[in-house]
Amino acid sequence: MREECEKSESCHGYVHHFQECVERVQKEQEEEDYAHKAYKEDCVEEFFHLQHCINDCVAPKLFYKLK
Repeated sequence: MREECEKSESCHGYVHHFQECVERVQKEQEEEDYAHKAYKEDCVEEFFHLQHCINDCVAPKLFYKLK
């Protein structure tokens, strides 16, 4: 169900932003001076936004089955 919701139209934007962030971080990690940077971006915020969207999609389906 979670995978189905991740592919849904309602979560598409969140998936897109998360993937963009992952690509940006991977590219940054390839730079020579990466280990010495004071700030290193992570994708925690984008990840949690995506998980929140997936949970909002899955929850009604699960609770419907519990009734």
